[in-house]
This record gives sequence, C-alpha cells and structure tokens, in this order.
Amino acid sequence: MKQTGKNIVVAVALLVALGGFGWRAGAQQVALRSNALRAALLTPDLGVELVSGEHSSVSLSVFGNWKPYGIDSKLIAVQPQFRWWFNGRPLVREYVGVAALFTDYDIGWGERRYRGLAGGLGLTGGYVLPLGTRWGVEFSGGLGFVLFSQHRGSRYDNFDYLDGGAYTSRGYKILPMNVGVTFIYIIR
Repeated sequence: MKQTGKNIVVAVALLVALGGFGWRAGAQQVALRSNALRAALLTPDLGVELVSGEHSSVSLSVFGNWKPYGIDSKLIAVQPQFRWWFNGRPLVREYVGVAALFTDYDIGWGERRYRGLAGGLGLTGGYVLPLGTRWGVEFSGGLGFVLFSQHRGSRYDNFDYLDGGAYTSRGYKILPMNVGVTFIYIIR
C-alpha cells in the first residue's frame, strides 16, 4: 500500500497544478459529488469539485470497494479532473475534461488473481442537468489510456511471500473513464 500513498500525492499535486490555470480570486463555488453507477456496483465514491475560473473547474474523486457482491475484490482509486465548461457557468450544462486515474487493486477472477497498480489519462465529457439552485445530476463518460503493472497468479497465491511463482505483466489498455450518473450538491 506504500505505492498507493505515492499515487494519492501525485493525484493531489496534479489537481493543484490543473487548478492553477485560470484560478480566480473571488468567492469559489464548491460542490460535493457522488456517482450513483459506482454505488450500484458497491464501489462508493465521494468527490469535491471547485470552480477555478469562468469556464473551468477541478475535481477530485476517491472511490473503492471491499468484496462487492461477495466477489474477491479490493480496490482504491483516486481520480482528479480538469473541466472546461462551454456555457461560461461551471457546474451547469456541457463540458469536456481531462481526467487522470490512479488505482491499487487486488481482484480474484475465476482461478486467477490479479494484484497491481494502474494509472491513466483520458478525455471525458458530460452534461449537468440542474435540479434546483443547489442540486444537479451529471451524465458523463470518456475514454482513457491506462498503464498497468500487475502480478497474475493462482487465486490462492500469497504475493507478499512469493518470488518466482507469479507472472508479472505490464501494459496498457484503452478503457472507459469517468462513466457515471453523478449527483451534485453545491455547498456555496
């Protein structure tokens, strides 16, 4: 889990760096976010989004799971994102964005077990439908380029003590990123 701490530090640094572009000095809008699709997969998440300019915002979401639906799975992930809003009013209507993803996982699938780290970068887009002055629902999706390094072995392997029995693989995949139906509450 030491690598997870490094991933979180990198994610926060990226969020701060992205937020620095176009940061305005006036009162900031802050919103809390939670993705209902992830919650349905028993992978709860919580996020915060800060308006950083007339057309921009930055967000950070943290999500994870522990044996959802009895599946042997452990996951923790951090996803920072920079968004450009087309209508000149962040947190309302359509946007495009750049999202990063950092995750640490340990998943049993059939007789196989996969344990590793992944990180990626992708393009996202979405639409926020206001449900009042403080509430909104966001529909989003995108694609990302995700690099991974993982150990693959038998479901019963103990990777902490195993030297040569697990197969280590590194690679990349193009995967869906930031897919969701997210409820937003604007704090101020």
